[in-house]
Amino acid sequence: MLLGWEFPRQGWVKLNVDGSAIGYPGSAGGGDLLRNDQGLRIFGFAVIIGKSTSLVAELWAIWKGLEISWDLGLKHLEIESDSLLGVQIIQEATENHQHYNLINHIRELLSRDWECRLSREKETLVLISFPR
Repeated sequence: MLLGWEFPRQGWVKLNVDGSAIGYPGSAGGGDLLRNDQGLRIFGFAVIIGKSTSLVAELWAIWKGLEISWDLGLKHLEIESDSLLGVQIIQEATENHQHYNLINHIRELLSRDWECRLSREKETLVLISFPR
């Protein structure tokens, strides 16, 4: 398997997040991986969050990753999500959005005294070989 991943800029840490669900809604989970500017793992986790949607699982993973990063005392954080919708909702959702409480928690964390950059993950090349 070959995965493409870009290092964060010098002095920064990258938080890669992912959430998914089997069904709509269905069994959902999420996870995070923090790596420093040398690509070394700082922290990672995966968790089942119950019955939900992929969007909520992605937002939940962003929220928990931000909480952990703040608690670790990180000051420069690049957050990459593969969910364009998730990134857009964090930037644009209004108070009447059904997931506003979760979105507001994320926004509060992003507004703290640190530098955070949230973006949609660049396209990643994944090659997997299966034996015949």
